[in-house]
Amino acid sequence: MADSASLQSLLSTKAALDLGLISQADFDAVKSSFLRAQQIKSAVDVGLIKQEDYENTKQSFLGSLLGPATEPAAPVAAAAPQPAAPRAAPPPPAPQQQAAQAAPPAAPAPRPAPVAWQIPPPAPPAAAAAAQQHAPAAAAAAAAAAPVRQAASNPDVPSNIPKMGGAKSMSEGTSMSGISVSEDAVNLFYLMRLKATYKWALWQVDESDSAVIIAAVGEKGSTWTDFLAALPDADCRYGVYDFDFVTPDGQKLHKMIFLNWAPDSAKVKAKMMYASTKDFFKSHLDGLSLEFQASDLDEVSEQEVGDAVRALKRG
Repeated sequence: MADSASLQSLLSTKAALDLGLISQADFDAVKSSFLRAQQIKSAVDVGLIKQEDYENTKQSFLGSLLGPATEPAAPVAAAAPQPAAPRAAPPPPAPQQQAAQAAPPAAPAPRPAPVAWQIPPPAPPAAAAAAQQHAPAAAAAAAAAAPVRQAASNPDVPSNIPKMGGAKSMSEGTSMSGISVSEDAVNLFYLMRLKATYKWALWQVDESDSAVIIAAVGEKGSTWTDFLAALPDADCRYGVYDFDFVTPDGQKLHKMIFLNWAPDSAKVKAKMMYASTKDFFKSHLDGLSLEFQASDLDEVSEQEVGDAVRALKRG
């Protein structure tokens, strides 16, 4: 991945925070630089910034994570010679020499400043631009009317799910990307596992990039094909499927399968957020049997997944 160096530096900084080597404010500054770097990389992907300018900015960002580079040591001034015995004063210099001695030495040319790109904000829609010229109330009404992407692809996504327990307290912080996990998101998993209420579920990071929430669910009669069909073409998702199978001795069993979906067409920022939040989200889900990482549906065919499940020892 193009930004693996930036992510590794951020991971190292988080480890330093956990060990008490740096302060929370230092880590927040590095994380802010990391997210800004991902925005700049997205601008490179769509052609707003040239690749060489991105590389300069990326090196500057990595420098902020790893510390300033060591400047070459300034040459040590030669020791001042001991004053010699007084001698006769030399004859006065010629007028041209006096002018040359009076002139101050030329200042060295200043070093060029590092490249510092800022991504311009997207141009507001025509309706929003017009609303800004009116009273604040009119502007707020226009903003409220602006269309937004739905938080879930299934209109029957449950809410206010009864608490079903879990292996980790919901108060235990956020992921490395600053993303938390909603209580309903965790309760849905245990509702599936303990009550078999749903066959599968999908989760997503919400629009504010602040929490993992429920994206879609599949009823008991849903199939693996239905599960794959609910995955978006250009965005990431977490998924869990309750996979049923029959053992060679005829026993009917099931395993909870976790899928980390990150298609190639998804934005770099989304891939980074989901990758750095996956383990934190999974730490709330007790009882997963297998994990699959996929960027294409062919990588998680029902036959391939079924073979992997049946290869597990009976739990």
